[in-house]
Amino acid sequence: MATGSGNATATVTRWSRAFVAVGIGDRTARWSVTALLGGLGLEVSGSLGSVSPLVGAGRWLSVLGAALYAAVLWTIVLERVG
Repeated sequence: MATGSGNATATVTRWSRAFVAVGIGDRTARWSVTALLGGLGLEVSGSLGSVSPLVGAGRWLSVLGAALYAAVLWTIVLERVG
């Protein structure tokens, strides 16, 4: 049973490098927050104005922003562990 921390550290390092190679950095963090806030703004304005296509677009933009933000946070976690 060779389940040491060496294998886990190597795996985390590989994942961290993969995320950084994809290009997740400061620019992605900015875009994630912009998409999240923009989507929430569209959804709220669509709800207040009873414009359902605007609400749907806002929700999808918020989901995109949240997914990008999760990728940014995951990259930070992997960099600190590795």
